[in-house]
Amino acid sequence: MDDNFEISKDCLAQVKHIRIKKNLGSVISQISTLDSKGYAVSYSEGDICDKTLNKRYSSEVRYTCTDGKEDFGWPELISTDGKCHYVIEWQSRFACSQCLDTQVKTVFGSCLGGKRQVAKVPSDRCMIVDQ
Repeated sequence: MDDNFEISKDCLAQVKHIRIKKNLGSVISQISTLDSKGYAVSYSEGDICDKTLNKRYSSEVRYTCTDGKEDFGWPELISTDGKCHYVIEWQSRFACSQCLDTQVKTVFGSCLGGKRQVAKVPSDRCMIVDQ
């Protein structure tokens, strides 16, 4: 490093508020179902968490089906297992399985001007995919 190098107080003040981001896993090590609620994806091979034990960060993201109005949802930290493993839940309608024909109810509206409104309504926690 250059002996004449100095860090300004303004620069140090800005760095003080920066959050360090960690990779909690970049390799999918397992995918499992959570009954009809959704599925879980386990990630491994994150950044180094503990150098002395040569342990890396890992995580499990539980994608759970919600029939709420919010499409994408937002991840929430549920718990940690030690300091290197994180369990996160992400509620979203996109975690719902696609509806089977037996899970969809057809609702017929009244006839108006020679046209009838027909709607497909899921009877379970599933998602109707437009084709």
